[in-house]
Amino acid sequence: MRKLAAAEYEKSGNAQYLLSPSSVNMASVSVKQIEHELSQMLECIRLSMNMKGKRNIQSVSSSSDEVMVSPASGKVMLATDRSISIFMPLHSPHVTVAPLSGVVKQIKYEEGGFKPAFLRRSASNRRNTIEISTDFGDIRVIQIAGFFTRKIICYVNEGQSVEKGEIIGKICFGSRVDVCIPPNFNVIVREGERVKHGKTPIALKY
Repeated sequence: MRKLAAAEYEKSGNAQYLLSPSSVNMASVSVKQIEHELSQMLECIRLSMNMKGKRNIQSVSSSSDEVMVSPASGKVMLATDRSISIFMPLHSPHVTVAPLSGVVKQIKYEEGGFKPAFLRRSASNRRNTIEISTDFGDIRVIQIAGFFTRKIICYVNEGQSVEKGEIIGKICFGSRVDVCIPPNFNVIVREGERVKHGKTPIALKY
């Protein structure tokens, strides 16, 4: 598949657009849910201004091929042995980057709702999954729409080579990015920590 520049890609119709504000069913989201998502954003701002007491995960060099970097900038919502979820507040850069170098194996866009990204029910939200084949196994980077999100953009195509830290997409107006961890990698971030796309190591090969 021919590689497209970002601007050309959007015009081609491959970029995935979400519903406009007027089409969102406001009655389906309570005031309490909206307030909770806003509080999450404010918490991310507070954490970015005061990192005292946090582990210095930035001290791990991200240049090694055996270091997986964060695909997004924001707050770690969930960190398990096999996956990490990152909530992106409004003030964060909204780009999505490749956590490891590899080749785009598959891109899958799925329709869904617009539940606030911090809720477990957001698992049914609209999303774009970018599967990348790496030297350490296949990984998936999942761009997930939230309540305030209006557009998800994918800048890569199937069969395209990507370098670690390279921009592969964007979620406009914040939201959430999930990433799966390949075998033989240890997760080194914890819930509540701040991460930066392409810079913060999130997992190390053992």
